[in-house]
Amino acid sequence: MQYIKSSYKKYSKLYNIVLLVISISITLGIIVSTGLDKDLINNIYDYFINHVNNFNQNILSNLLYPIIIFVSITLLSFTIIGSFLPILVLSIENISIGLILGVLLRKKLLKGLLFGIIYFSITKLVYILLLIYLIINIYKFIKNITLSLKDKNNNSIYLLYSRIITKLLASLIIITIYNLINIYVTPKLIDLFIFLI
Repeated sequence: MQYIKSSYKKYSKLYNIVLLVISISITLGIIVSTGLDKDLINNIYDYFINHVNNFNQNILSNLLYPIIIFVSITLLSFTIIGSFLPILVLSIENISIGLILGVLLRKKLLKGLLFGIIYFSITKLVYILLLIYLIINIYKFIKNITLSLKDKNNNSIYLLYSRIITKLLASLIIITIYNLINIYVTPKLIDLFIFLI
């Protein structure tokens, strides 16, 4: 907790930008859902329900998708163009969440919205938090590596690369464990709230 407080205090502007991106993305997703016709709403709703009912059958994609995303984000972020990728991925993730929440709200009103919040809290919260953690550390890395290159400090550059790779590996381990829990435990938790939809 102390680490989070000190990190937020030091990089408050970056954290605020990330939180703003999340808020705008979810809101945008909900707004988009209000403009969809009834047939498309029904198709998205049916797809979501099918995904919920078969959640534990998508073992390979549930395990590999986050790993591929995290590795791609880290590697591409070492370039100037790729440094925008983490924010883009975060935006897409939250737009899709907002869209589904909007669809559930239109189909099942507040009960559907409640189920969506519960579902995404269980299946996506840790992933989103790790993505935010990775984004903060990548931009810290870019800032520090730029300063080290200007100073031509090779030891500092090596240390920075070691730290970002260590943090990536730690994130991959956590997300893998989290997804294994999701695959085998989440369906049982979802069953407790499925009556809402």
